[in-house]
Amino acid sequence: MLSSGRNFLITLALGTGASALAGCSITPDSICPDYDQPNPVWIHVPESSGEVHAVALCAGSGCTPTIDESTNTRNGEAWVVTFDSTPDGPGRIALFNAAGVRLHEEPIDLQWTDVRFGADLQCRTGGRADVWVEG
Repeated sequence: MLSSGRNFLITLALGTGASALAGCSITPDSICPDYDQPNPVWIHVPESSGEVHAVALCAGSGCTPTIDESTNTRNGEAWVVTFDSTPDGPGRIALFNAAGVRLHEEPIDLQWTDVRFGADLQCRTGGRADVWVEG
């Protein structure tokens, strides 16, 4: 009888643990953090692009990146532009020299990675996109 009582307690403990884990299933509500996190785009510019002083990025197929919206923030070898959201799809990048002259512009495709899991982004925040400039 003691043996069956012990088996019952083990089964009860395992069942309770499994139920608790089931409550931690991955759903958008359980893995998505607050929507106040910045979403950086790391822009990798080849050294052959000239004297780049600023980089501008805009999202949308009809957008035009301007010097007024540019950044000169860098993280190592990449320029960093931060969005409040994670817009998917087309955008444009422009590179500017110190005088504000546009050196290069090209279309890009924004694809986000979840910074916590290293996989495709499941939320609309907590993402990072990497873009490589061709020119």
